[in-house]
Amino acid sequence: MQLTKTVTSYRLNLVLFLLIAVNIVNTIYPKGMGYNAEDYVGFGYELSKYINAATIIVMLPSLFKRLKVFTNMRYMVIMIVIYILIAYGGGISYNFSAASRALMVCLSFIFFEETLRRCNVNKVLLYSYIITLVFNIAYLVITQDRLGMAMENEGHIGGGQGIVKGMIYIIPLLFLVLKDKISAYLFLFCGIVIFISMRRTAILVYLLCIPFVSKRISNQISKKAVFTFLVLLTIVAYYIINNYGYIIEDRFSDMFEASDSGYYGSGRTGWWEVLVVKFLENPQNWLFGFGLGSVAKTMADAGFPFGGAHNDYIEIIFTYGLIGGFLWFSSYWKVIKISRLPAYENTRTLIRMGALAYLFYALPSGGFQTIELICLPLFFNLALNHYTKHENTKL
Repeated sequence: MQLTKTVTSYRLNLVLFLLIAVNIVNTIYPKGMGYNAEDYVGFGYELSKYINAATIIVMLPSLFKRLKVFTNMRYMVIMIVIYILIAYGGGISYNFSAASRALMVCLSFIFFEETLRRCNVNKVLLYSYIITLVFNIAYLVITQDRLGMAMENEGHIGGGQGIVKGMIYIIPLLFLVLKDKISAYLFLFCGIVIFISMRRTAILVYLLCIPFVSKRISNQISKKAVFTFLVLLTIVAYYIINNYGYIIEDRFSDMFEASDSGYYGSGRTGWWEVLVVKFLENPQNWLFGFGLGSVAKTMADAGFPFGGAHNDYIEIIFTYGLIGGFLWFSSYWKVIKISRLPAYENTRTLIRMGALAYLFYALPSGGFQTIELICLPLFFNLALNHYTKHENTKL
């Protein structure tokens, strides 16, 4: 029994270490703007793939363990594996890296439920993971002259380095594991980084998070400090708006504007319409979807040069059908429901913030295929397992 617990603890620490390693690699070898294939090759990118593969191997045994909360994610993992095998056997063209990242994210729900329920997390590794992710995001945004790139890329400074959306996923984790004062200041810092990045959906979801944590912030930071921060933020905002106001207008004005131009960042409703219409016209695919690579092919056939739907609801249901959509999204609604139990009174607000922030973000952008989303499985399981007052609470 003790040996099993030791092995579980070792696996948990190893996965956290591998996640830290990926954050460091992505900082040292950042991807380019993402418009060209060569932006996604090279030593750093290949090393990240091998680290992610190792992470999946370490987490895989959790698939066969008993679960209380994320049972649906077990079937989602099996579904993804089956679709990968079908695509491979049928010679179907698809983005294997994206599929493996989705597999890794889904598997992490199961892995963290198993390991965190049986052993304590190494706080040094946990804090290191948070620090490396925050530093990675801030470093990429601040050092890459985002406003300068905006001038050269017709205002679309949110494109390419989408890792800043990891800030959205990590916010509830910050407030859960760090001291309230530290997490409050980090939350304000995250807001500045997100604003500089001009990630439209990240800004919107950040604003959505404020009501959930405003009380915690006001209780930990003096009114004088908050006032000083707001003054500084106002000055920065005035400078950016006064000098680059057209960029902000451009970033938000065309966000949901239907278009068939395929121009990055605009015409999203046009993209969604293509996928929704095809889905509705093929009821035989409603249950199990069109399979891996179907979104990219449908978009290409319609003249759009991007392989993603920029919408997790559409992306997942179109690929994996209504069954896949139910398995994925029901897990988020389940943690919201569980948060109503008396055992989770102290973390109820944070749990709901984490779930609702993602469910909103899934609409205009999504993150199903991004490893940064692992912040949420880690957060949910920490909140549901380590902060429970009643061990025998019925889930």
